[in-house]
Amino acid sequence: MKRTLLIAGCCGLILSGCYPGLADTNNTGNNPTFLVFDIVSNMYHEFSPETVDIGVDAGNDGTFDYWMSADTSIVTRQSSEPRNNVGPDNWKRIIVRLDEFAGQIAKIRIVDNSETGYIAVNVVRLNNADGIMTVNGAPNGFFEEDPPLTGWNIISGNLTADQLIGADTELAATAYSTRYLTTQVNGLSDTAVIESDPFELTPISSFIYGVFAGPASSRWDKPGAYGSDNGIFAYVDLGTETENPDGVYTEGMDIPLIGFTWSNFDAGMETVIINTSGYEGRRAQFVAVDVSSTHGISLDAIRMNWDNSVITNGGFEAGVENGVLPDELTGLTPPPEAHPNGSIPGWTVNNVPLLDGSNADDPDATFTFFGRPADGYARAGRVWVGSGSLADAGGEFPDLKGVELRSDVFTIQPIPDPSQSVFMSFSAAQQTTRIDDAVNPVDGSGEDKKASIELRVDMNENGSFEDDEDFTYRQRNQGIAWNGAQKDGVDEWQFPEYRFYIETGHQGKTGQIYVEDHLTGAWAWMAADDFYFWDGQTASLAFPNADFEMGDLTNWNEEIETPDNFSGWLVSTPENVEAGLATDWFMNRVERCVWLDGEFGVDSADRNTSGGGDNMMGVLWSEPFTIPTLNGSIINDWTLME
Repeated sequence: MKRTLLIAGCCGLILSGCYPGLADTNNTGNNPTFLVFDIVSNMYHEFSPETVDIGVDAGNDGTFDYWMSADTSIVTRQSSEPRNNVGPDNWKRIIVRLDEFAGQIAKIRIVDNSETGYIAVNVVRLNNADGIMTVNGAPNGFFEEDPPLTGWNIISGNLTADQLIGADTELAATAYSTRYLTTQVNGLSDTAVIESDPFELTPISSFIYGVFAGPASSRWDKPGAYGSDNGIFAYVDLGTETENPDGVYTEGMDIPLIGFTWSNFDAGMETVIINTSGYEGRRAQFVAVDVSSTHGISLDAIRMNWDNSVITNGGFEAGVENGVLPDELTGLTPPPEAHPNGSIPGWTVNNVPLLDGSNADDPDATFTFFGRPADGYARAGRVWVGSGSLADAGGEFPDLKGVELRSDVFTIQPIPDPSQSVFMSFSAAQQTTRIDDAVNPVDGSGEDKKASIELRVDMNENGSFEDDEDFTYRQRNQGIAWNGAQKDGVDEWQFPEYRFYIETGHQGKTGQIYVEDHLTGAWAWMAADDFYFWDGQTASLAFPNADFEMGDLTNWNEEIETPDNFSGWLVSTPENVEAGLATDWFMNRVERCVWLDGEFGVDSADRNTSGGGDNMMGVLWSEPFTIPTLNGSIINDWTLME
């Protein structure tokens, strides 16, 4: 399969070639499978297998199917400045997507053949396992085992195992672990190439997804990391299959969110996947706690797998879809009782003492845990929640009171069996189903500004998709992507790709894909690509040109509502734009280009060629097509509906 690669650096070097395992669409039917690395280096934009790099040999056959240097979703999104030394604030979290290799035996190679560069690795986690409740399948992925470098083998270089593993019991190098791998021992001239023992790329069987800031897990950081008092944490409170959770965090019994990278109160909200594999069928609650006097926590888009119905009101939208929040009228963050429902539906807010005990004797201690973005950019809908007021986004929290936010009880659900499922998957960038502003219910002023990706089902087969009895699948609670540089992460492709699991009664019906962008303001654009159906056996395009690789909008229709600066939805590579095959580049600018399964896609930003960018509006919709049935033939069943 042809991919277009953007190699490291902002120079815009474009190469064409075949390279599996990049940011490609997961059309295998496999569950998400990925490795998480915390790394720091002085050579981010000079990575290569000959100098400094990380590779994955999927199949354990000696051929490395993945190199971080060639992954366009990572290298171009690294920190803008090299990090000359290891330090708590210098680590960069990287996710390596390996869905297509799920179930294969693999090994990891970490390379430093450079006499002027180094690389350090804090952790390697398979599927973001916490290592406390969910086992980390990567051999010695926390580098904590004895003897040093257990589970890894030195291939070449001048460093020994004892030298390669650095100890950090204080706060000199890492924020939350005691050992780490580093090739910076005697300066930059040391070299080492190491490989992990073979291990299975076991796919994740269930997960809880959300977007967080805060940091959301300082409880498990070292004392003083990021200037905190370690009073913020999020976790999954586990019960049994028949008993509810006990209401308190217990080490070794509940699933913690650990190792969350620092970000700003709200502007830096980042995606997190909490691995719940092995706990399917257990009752649970999702819990966020702030007992800190120095920092706050923000969260949104809490969901079970791709199912937004399991965790009640995980996007915190219930009760506010048709109105605005009080803070949008007054400029204040309201307490939960000011919510239109009188409380936050599906969640319980409890007051708890701060770590320093400052509010222990205050019977009236209350704290707001409900708000809208201080910067105006809703993360996954109209609202999110957070333990700070609008004024607190600047970093000061003068009126903090201890607070716990606890979801209703739910049951951890497995990702549906692919042999018994029909689902539509697609790639998207930016946040969809966002609503930045709303009509003011007091005076009727204002305008809904939203974006959405939908699959519409014509239930009565009358050719319309907007009747009351028709059904719409909407992308919900999909936030910003991994590998983003804090707030700039909103310009990244989301992982895992969103899935609409198709109900039995909707299979075989007539469907239509609908993409809308009516957002305005900064980061107000959206991209999409590769609409596939999985029918229980195979994955195929929803219909011909559902991946836009015909190089035009065959079987699609578009409406441009800002014609002065929006030239059209179809986008491509800079090479194809130069050749006149498209008018605009993918993903705004060349240094943000990430190509997915080919050379064409759609997005609503024309920044580089027409002087536009954000604020452009339009609608894209497909011709009607037949939704596949379980174990049916997608391509043969596909027909255009006249």
